[in-house]
Amino acid sequence: MSEIEISVNVYIARGLPDKEARPLCLRALVRDLVSSQAKRLVLERDQSLEVVDRRIIAQSLTDLGARGALSYDHEDAHSEELLWVSDAVAWAYQAGGEWTRRAEALTVGVIRLT
Repeated sequence: MSEIEISVNVYIARGLPDKEARPLCLRALVRDLVSSQAKRLVLERDQSLEVVDRRIIAQSLTDLGARGALSYDHEDAHSEELLWVSDAVAWAYQAGGEWTRRAEALTVGVIRLT
């Protein structure tokens, strides 16, 4: 995996329940994507989260004065090949130790939100 020419940022919100951590991470991600002039965000589909994700992303774009600047979708993991990269890096950071060290080859930034 470390031989792929791709780079990722890792957003960390430790010590918070998922219901608080995910919105915090999404808002930070949207801010950074708008700042870098990204055009598209793809999240892995989880029907239980989609409505809330869309609300958070839309509100974040509005707050940033960037409505329409970023398209966003939820896709199944098998239909968007790069989703496996985010899964693998997130898993490695969660696992810690040697796994985190290995994922650092792909990691350009670690954004600690808590």
